[in-house]
Amino acid sequence: MKIIHQDLLTTVEENNNFYFRNILLKMAALVAIFGFSGCRQPDFDFQKLEIKKKESMLMKKTIFFKNKVYPEATRIAENGDIITRMGTDITSIMLSKINPTDSSYSHCGIIGIENDSVFVYHSIGGEFNPNQKLRRDPLYIFALPADCKRLGIFRPTLTKSQQVALCAYVKKLYKIGLPFDMDFDLDTDERQYCTEMVAKSIGTIIGRKDWVATLQSDSFRFIPVENIYHNPMVTEKKRFVY
Repeated sequence: MKIIHQDLLTTVEENNNFYFRNILLKMAALVAIFGFSGCRQPDFDFQKLEIKKKESMLMKKTIFFKNKVYPEATRIAENGDIITRMGTDITSIMLSKINPTDSSYSHCGIIGIENDSVFVYHSIGGEFNPNQKLRRDPLYIFALPADCKRLGIFRPTLTKSQQVALCAYVKKLYKIGLPFDMDFDLDTDERQYCTEMVAKSIGTIIGRKDWVATLQSDSFRFIPVENIYHNPMVTEKKRFVY
C-alpha cells in the first residue's frame, strides 16, 4: 500500500509539474503578446500621433502665414529694408544664441522690390544652399513656416536714392554669385556670410563701413544678427511670430 501510495504521489506530482509548466508557458506567451501590443504598439501609435500633430500645427501656421503674416509683410516691405528670420533647425538655434541679448533671429537679408514682387537677397551656406552663392528668394519662400517661425522687418536710415543704390548693389552681388564665407572672416570681401553681406552692403552705400559693431572673442570678430537690427541707425517696422 505504501508503494502504491508513493507511486500515486509521484504521478500526481508529475502531473502537477506538467500542468504548471503548461500554465507558465501559456502565461509567458500571453505576457509576450500583451507586452508587445500593450507596450510596443502604443509607441508606434504615439509616433504616428506626434507626426499628425506636427503636420496639423504646420498646416495651421501655414494658413496663418498666408492670411496674416505674408500680406502684412508684403504691404510694409520697402526697397532696402533689412529682413530677419528665425529658422526651425538646430543650426539656426545655435546661431541665434550668439546674439548678446536678443536671440529672436538667426539670419538676415536685404529686401528688393521688383515689378511689385518682394524678394530677399541673403547669403546662406550649408545644405540649404549647396552652391554657396548669394540667394534671391521671393519673400514667400524666405519666410515659409516650414523653415521659419519668426520674421522681422527693419528700416535702415537711408535716403530714397540710397535705397535704390542699395538694391542695385545687392543685385550686382547676386549676379556675380557672391560666395558664402564659411570662414566667417570679416577682413575679406570676396566671400561674405549673412550679416557681413548686409553690414558691408549698407556700409558701402552710406560710406561708413564701421556702422555696425562687431562681437570680439579672442582673435575672432563676428557680426551677430542683433547688432544689425538693434543699431541706432535701424528702426523696427514689425515683428511676426507664427
